[in-house]
Amino acid sequence: MKEVSYSIYEVYNLQQGKQQKMLQARINSAGTIDTKSLCQLITERSSISSADVKATLDSLNFFFEYYLSQGYSIQLDDLGIFSLGLKSTRKPETDKDNALTVKINSIHFRPSVNLKNQIVKFKLKHKPKKKSSEYPQDERLKRILYHVEKHHYIDLKTCAPLNKTSPHKAKDDLHLLTQNGQLEAIGRTNNRVYIRNQRL
Repeated sequence: MKEVSYSIYEVYNLQQGKQQKMLQARINSAGTIDTKSLCQLITERSSISSADVKATLDSLNFFFEYYLSQGYSIQLDDLGIFSLGLKSTRKPETDKDNALTVKINSIHFRPSVNLKNQIVKFKLKHKPKKKSSEYPQDERLKRILYHVEKHHYIDLKTCAPLNKTSPHKAKDDLHLLTQNGQLEAIGRTNNRVYIRNQRL
């Protein structure tokens, strides 16, 4: 039987702000399988070459983009159904026909019954999380500011290992330094960097 391990974390209850914490179970990530590795694994399990697998995945990506843009949902039998998701916000003082600002927000995935039945059979094993070796918050903030002073900027991917902490906590630290005016955030979420506040 396939086994998945998880750990229990203490996190802030977002509905209660940062005044109250709650316990949350999270799957222990083993990493990410990239396309190259996936192609090689499929090749070893079949008679298809790695190049043919890569070409098939490239074609799949092409037709995903095309048919989603045409308003289709895409069903892969044993995997599930993919469809576009929208986000809308109400405009102030507008008529009903033009009352919303709408944008494409994500791709929704609805797993197939077969996939769900396979997943629920996985055995769960509790694995106590490792004791944190991260620095106290005051020290983390100082280390971030020192890094920015030396390298002129920092991003989330650099901040987390720098302070031996999780990406979630690193994001909180960067947000705090931005809120108190010591750092300035530049760029969109996925490519955001933080520099010294130029107004200081």
